[in-house]
Amino acid sequence: MQVREKNVSKIIKEFLKIKCPINKAAKELNKFFKKYHINLAVDQKYFPILSKKVSKLNVIFSTSFGRQLEYYTGMVFKIDIKSNNKIKNIINGGRYDQLISDLGSKNQVSAVGAALNLNY
Repeated sequence: MQVREKNVSKIIKEFLKIKCPINKAAKELNKFFKKYHINLAVDQKYFPILSKKVSKLNVIFSTSFGRQLEYYTGMVFKIDIKSNNKIKNIINGGRYDQLISDLGSKNQVSAVGAALNLNY
């Protein structure tokens, strides 16, 4: 099946609009994959958050969120809080499994890191 550039652009734009509670992320992604006949499937286990805690935390999955840092190799995240009716970013991070080997190590080290913003 040949996909035209115009169609690819439309598909990417639609993908980047996916935003939902984290406990519905797999369902929404799989719905998108099925609609466009993409041979992928995501299991909810890839979003390991206890369902009892999710409603209290208001965790949102968004395909449009990303970081412009090349060392991230997997999921990236940010944590915002609402304080005095303002949204404040307090933590940013992600997976960077290849960073150590990219810097010259012979060993590959799996890693997740985050930075805490204390300036709010």
